[in-house]
Amino acid sequence: MDKNKDSWFGFFDGIRSTFKEEGAKRRTNNALLLRDLGFFALAFVFSRLHFVFGAYPFAIAFLAILQNGVWFSLFGAVAGAISLGKSGIIYAITATITVFLRIIVSGGGGERRLFSENLALKICSAGVATSVGGIYQILLDGFTQSSILFALFGLSLSCGFTVIFSGIYLTDITVGDIIFSKAPVFSRKNFNTDKEKFDLILFKGSLLTFIFLIGYALNSYELLGISLGYIYSAFLTLFTAKRFGIVRAVAVGFISSLSISGIYSAAFALVGLGAGALFAFGIPYAIIGGAILLVGFSYYVGGLEGIVSTFPEYMCASLLAIPALRSLQKENVEVERTAENDVAERMVNMAAMSYKNKETKFFEGEALKIVKTLSRVVHDAGKDEGRVGYETYRDSVVCDVREYCLSCPSYEACVSVSPAPCAENIDLIAEKLAKGERLFVDDINLFPKYCAHASELFDRIVRSAQRLENSAKKNRRMEIRAKDYELLYKVLDENFKLCENELLMNSQESQEIEKLLLEFGIGGPSVKIFGERRRHIVCAGVDAGGKISTSSELKSAIEDKLSIRLSEGEFYKKDKHILFEYDELEKYECNFAFSSSVKCRESVNGDSLVSFKSDDGRFYALLSDGEGSGQEARSISSFACDFLSRIFSTSISKSTAIQALNHILRFRENEKSATIDLFELDLYTGEASFYKCGASSSYIKRDGSIFRVRSQSAPIGLMSTIDAECIRVDVKRGDYIILLSDGVSSDYDDSTWLIELINGERVQDIKEYADLVLKSAKNKTGNIDDLSVAVIKVGLFSNAQNTQ
Repeated sequence: MDKNKDSWFGFFDGIRSTFKEEGAKRRTNNALLLRDLGFFALAFVFSRLHFVFGAYPFAIAFLAILQNGVWFSLFGAVAGAISLGKSGIIYAITATITVFLRIIVSGGGGERRLFSENLALKICSAGVATSVGGIYQILLDGFTQSSILFALFGLSLSCGFTVIFSGIYLTDITVGDIIFSKAPVFSRKNFNTDKEKFDLILFKGSLLTFIFLIGYALNSYELLGISLGYIYSAFLTLFTAKRFGIVRAVAVGFISSLSISGIYSAAFALVGLGAGALFAFGIPYAIIGGAILLVGFSYYVGGLEGIVSTFPEYMCASLLAIPALRSLQKENVEVERTAENDVAERMVNMAAMSYKNKETKFFEGEALKIVKTLSRVVHDAGKDEGRVGYETYRDSVVCDVREYCLSCPSYEACVSVSPAPCAENIDLIAEKLAKGERLFVDDINLFPKYCAHASELFDRIVRSAQRLENSAKKNRRMEIRAKDYELLYKVLDENFKLCENELLMNSQESQEIEKLLLEFGIGGPSVKIFGERRRHIVCAGVDAGGKISTSSELKSAIEDKLSIRLSEGEFYKKDKHILFEYDELEKYECNFAFSSSVKCRESVNGDSLVSFKSDDGRFYALLSDGEGSGQEARSISSFACDFLSRIFSTSISKSTAIQALNHILRFRENEKSATIDLFELDLYTGEASFYKCGASSSYIKRDGSIFRVRSQSAPIGLMSTIDAECIRVDVKRGDYIILLSDGVSSDYDDSTWLIELINGERVQDIKEYADLVLKSAKNKTGNIDDLSVAVIKVGLFSNAQNTQ
């Protein structure tokens, strides 16, 4: 007994909780409330729709099949039934019994939801409710023919229409899917199961029946002489024409108006034909086209009376339908635009993936090239590894001689001889070992007749020398390899980071160019812009003729928007979509010239000058002064310039490259130093820097102003670690950059004559300018050192001047 009570309490608690949940939803969602009002209106008109022998089966079938909006439908059905008078009380009771039977059958507690029972139970609820209503009618009127027919037809028709309506509410297809999501159920041709095919047939039949019955129910309602049924039919036909096209609009127009008038049903079918054909040109054209066909047919079958019977209703329906049609048009545009965007985005993504793969391989190749270069030069530097100095060898020989001779039985006799054995040969032995020359037994003793153990002493000295060489070689190799690995790691790490930066997408600029493409009329555009300093632009969109995307105006607009210079585009067309790509071009250009003079009494200049452009779009000018003079200094400075030009042709930081050069110079035989004066200009961004290691001051000449760039760093090759001093500067179009060797600019204060000369009237030809400075330096300094002058003039490409 307690269990039964608990189950009943659980049942009513489930109903209460359901009411609370539904009420809360409607307080926050007005769409649900509008839907419920629609259910109320449908149930109201269905409850007043008489069929045959006093039977009103449509509201009962409607209530029996619903899964949502049942309560509002019940209120509408009861209100409609009561509006029929005394006889409607039985229908109101029947509708109420139907809903409460469904509550009992479906339950409301635990995991079960109200009104979620299967079709058989829904039919049973409708059948039992109409049977009760029929029995009650028989009790009131007795066993008469009318009461029996009422009961029989009420029972059969309610159950029958419940089955028919089930195609809308109990299949996997819903009206909501069709109206709001445009599910492509009507266009399906392939089905996974027979059930899917049956569901589609059942849904179509139920929907057309439902449309027919709504028109049938509205037939008797008029507002100021205007038929609500015709308004409903015209509205639904226009909506269907816009959403689903001509064929379905013709069918809906005919069926929805057939229950109102068989004569004018063809007129509304023609509305679907005219509107469906003209919606592609716009909503006004579609409405006017539908009106012309409607009026023409109505006049043909009914004259002016026919026009009056249909045209006012059509105009009312058109006014009501315009907001919905605009919403559909916007939705269709969005759907079409989304589809276009999807195609364009796929094209852009494929092009972007190809670009990333290409760039990644490029950077990997650059890193490999640097690694090979460093490995080769480090290996060359290690050829002389393991050399031991003269003093070390001498100490070792002296130690061996003392230790061996002290243990020799003939030691006293040997030391009494003049000159003493080995004493005069120790320096010769150490010198030959230091030079790497071969040592012989005769080198051990000038008087081998006095020493019977010379060969044993020779072996001892050779073994000691070998141990020294092996130890030195091991230590030297470990030192070189440790630095080697450190540099290689830096190279790979810097390349990886640079690769990452150049492959990052600039979202803000991509969105700006997307808006620009839309302004130019390219539909559904997708844009991806990669790179921090060298942009790669990938665009795609709808441009059927390709005239917009290939136009110089669009390219110029992109250049102006991003303040860059672009290459000629690469284009690929697929149907109405076009894919096009641009690479950013260098904005700046540099002209380089130099002039040099050899030190007195020397035949070779110890300075080296070189200019070059790297693969990643940077200009370099390099001046190096080797230690010493003549050919020896030249070999050092030339090696420094050659090494850095090879390294900077790839992507590597200047500090890492200079550290690598310092490392190599320190481990060369006869260690030598060199100064480094490096000027770098990013030809894409205009960023400029000086890297100085023991170099003289440099100058930037701009119109009537002069800027001096100087540093107090040490030359490379002297210390184990060195940090090249980086000095960032601003350069502009027309600037002159002047690099000088220390023979020209010998101190940090610089001579007055040099400042006045550089600050004077400039010479347009940079070679003449360099010659002028060099000639003045020779006159002032007396040519006591190598003299070198380099001049760089910064310029802008003609079509980049507006983007500076």
